[in-house]
Amino acid sequence: MLNEKGMSLVEVMVALVVLLFVSLALMQTALVSIDANMRNSIRDEAVSVAQTRLTEARNLTWDGLVSETGASAITLPACPDDQECLCKAGEGCTVGNYDSDFPVKVPRDIRNLTVQFGTRRVVSDVDATNRQVTIVVRAVYKDKCYSHVSSTIMRKQ
Repeated sequence: MLNEKGMSLVEVMVALVVLLFVSLALMQTALVSIDANMRNSIRDEAVSVAQTRLTEARNLTWDGLVSETGASAITLPACPDDQECLCKAGEGCTVGNYDSDFPVKVPRDIRNLTVQFGTRRVVSDVDATNRQVTIVVRAVYKDKCYSHVSSTIMRKQ
């Protein structure tokens, strides 16, 4: 009579293959989760950078409150690989140059990765005593462009 107390080599190999496929699926899920978490962190940091730049604008005098590039339309830099720039309708977005259109660069370390945020302040007159200040923040992560726009109205004191 044969001893059938253990597992055969074929059964062990089948179990290892099944375990391999389960492990690969879990690793892919973890990578997708890490990437989504990083994009959210970049978005949160873009909001923080925009808030900081709006605070700087609020501390300027009325006469010193001007656009950084002198243009009235918001010009976003060209995206890598000819992607279409991600901006909302009505912002006057056009493709431009990253270095000239985003004069203020803000590097931030996010999870051992330095992300360069390009920012631009655009000021437009609403009327004689009010100005709209718009801060555009642009970052590139894994060859995708991410933009954030914050606006406020300032009144002449």
